[in-house]
Amino acid sequence: MTKLTDSEILSLLSSGVKAGVRFSDTKLSRERQRVLDYYHGKLPAPSHAGNSKYVSTDVYEAVESMKSTLLETFSASSGIVSFGAHGAEDVELAKQATAYCQHVVFEQNKGTELFSDIIHDGLTARVGVAKVHWDKCVEEIEETFEDQTQDEVAALLEDDEVKLTSLAVDHDDPNLASGTLTRSEDKSQVRITILPPEEFIVDPNIKCIEEATILTHRTEKNRTELLKEGYKKSLVRQLSTSNTLETDRERISRMEPFSSDTFGTGRQALQDATDVFEIMETYAYLDMGDSGNASYWRIVHCGSVILEKEQVDRHPFKTFVPLATPHTFYGNNFAARVIPTQNSKTVLTRSILDHAVVANNPRYGIVKGALTNPRELLDNRIGGLVNVTRPDGIFALPQAPLNPFVFQTIAMLDDHKEQVTGVSKLSQGLNKDAVSSQNSEGLVEQLVSAAMQRQKTCARSFAVQFLGPLFLEVYRLVIENEAKDKIIEINGSFTPCTPSAWRRQRSVTIDLRLGYGEKDRLATEYIQIGQVLAADPAIAHLYGPEQRYNLYKKVLETKGHKNVSEFLADPKQVQPPGMDPMVKAELDIKVQEVAINERKQSTAEKKVSDHAAIEQMNADLKTRITMLEYALKVSAEERKDAEVTNRIEVSQDELELARIAEAKAPQRTQRPTRSYRPTANIRDYNHRLRTRDRATGVGCCQPPSTP
Repeated sequence: MTKLTDSEILSLLSSGVKAGVRFSDTKLSRERQRVLDYYHGKLPAPSHAGNSKYVSTDVYEAVESMKSTLLETFSASSGIVSFGAHGAEDVELAKQATAYCQHVVFEQNKGTELFSDIIHDGLTARVGVAKVHWDKCVEEIEETFEDQTQDEVAALLEDDEVKLTSLAVDHDDPNLASGTLTRSEDKSQVRITILPPEEFIVDPNIKCIEEATILTHRTEKNRTELLKEGYKKSLVRQLSTSNTLETDRERISRMEPFSSDTFGTGRQALQDATDVFEIMETYAYLDMGDSGNASYWRIVHCGSVILEKEQVDRHPFKTFVPLATPHTFYGNNFAARVIPTQNSKTVLTRSILDHAVVANNPRYGIVKGALTNPRELLDNRIGGLVNVTRPDGIFALPQAPLNPFVFQTIAMLDDHKEQVTGVSKLSQGLNKDAVSSQNSEGLVEQLVSAAMQRQKTCARSFAVQFLGPLFLEVYRLVIENEAKDKIIEINGSFTPCTPSAWRRQRSVTIDLRLGYGEKDRLATEYIQIGQVLAADPAIAHLYGPEQRYNLYKKVLETKGHKNVSEFLADPKQVQPPGMDPMVKAELDIKVQEVAINERKQSTAEKKVSDHAAIEQMNADLKTRITMLEYALKVSAEERKDAEVTNRIEVSQDELELARIAEAKAPQRTQRPTRSYRPTANIRDYNHRLRTRDRATGVGCCQPPSTP
């Protein structure tokens, strides 16, 4: 795969650039030069020396009237452009994006002046062109410090944007130092520039700018500016100082009323560092690697030297064509269509003025020898004397009377101009017949609205062609390059935002309610809707404070008031109004009565529950006493049984001991004795115990009955 060399790239670009230059520097340039001459009142020139030099300013009036209408429509307070939200969670971010982009356009780039320039170019040069790009700008501020300690100097240098330039240590106290440092402040921002018509080069055969395969911006830059932009010195030294813009006829015509140099309008180079070069910044689709796929490239070149080339995804140009023609990029020229009217009105008005001059100073016929001193007649002094030799020696030459249709023709030309431009006297408030006390306000608004149809069409073209794409491009540049958090004002409150976190795709919405009185009518409609909703009791629960706030907020925004919080407070942030003191006192008494009744009821319930608890405790106590008594009786019986068993065991042990002792004793004469029967004795003993138990009524194995 073979890459294109610089010479091959320049060869490819030169053909496209030359085609655009030929068209711009010949046909378009002549037309624009002619329009500017008529706009400044330089043409038409007087046909004879000594005739009236009056020039009708129809071109100027038409351009300025249309421009003022569009500027009033798209002023900073109009709020016509807004970004749409993608879901409920995106509403706040959409408001932030709208507010920040409006700040970029109207505050950072002076949007009203930009709109004025591009509308003027569109009306006088067929097309207005704006260049929107991210301008990387770092401003270095030099600061000095004196008698700072080493720790303080180290603290200053902790900032990454601070660089130490010089340092001097105090001889008396080595711990102190003085010096200078450079602080870098990033002031990069979106830059919007309106290009002069002669600096923009495009193929005239394209249908729209999106189809253009090559676009070029040619401008003048000196050697110092190129070096500040970071271009290599070796490349800048090779540049040629040839400059075709210096002698451009269109630029000369535009600068002629303000410059005495009619041969060149370029910047003067006082030194080599200020040598001026014609720099071409071209955006073109090129196949750099012979791969068969072309991509968009930005190439900065001057003559046979390429200063920079980089691949980009889009071009930075936004255009406005007031009178667009289908299937062509260049539309019609608004100002050029008024030139015939200006020529005709100028000729007719000059004839009126010349006739008035001739009527007041007619030409005279003189009989030969009738004047003694011809100088007395030529001086034409007021009240001067003219010596004549005969009374009929001087007579005024007859002249044709003024054509009675001249004034009607001028009025007809004015009507024709209104039809051509769409700017009527009624829309400018100059028609005293329509704007009178006999016509109602509604009728006047209808007449004005009908007379502004062409202006509203032009305004819609400006919004769709230029304003919407401009805000989208500003939004894209912000989210691509803005790394710092910003604080913006939304409805009177300051809100922090992070542009880099916004969604990549965003839709833009344009409010096309344009024209005289349309905003007032819309605000009146909102107020009437609020009155209808407030008067219907059936939907009172649907029309609360928040809905009222939103409606009146919309009214104020429609009227152009951005800071609504100065007039209305958000119901979500307002505490509810206090209660009437009398009603509050009565309510407090009722609350106290309810509290007393609740305490009484709780006391009675507690008394009942306490009594039930006491009864339960008494029953539990009796049960425990009965169980304890039973346990005592069982224990006594067990003790008695244990004693009986113990006595029996003792008796048995004694008998056993006696038997053993008797066995060991010597044999004696036995004498008859009564036999001892232990078993019989035990039975007898148990019998006595049972007899006693029966007498007491308690069995040894029967538990007492529970009361």
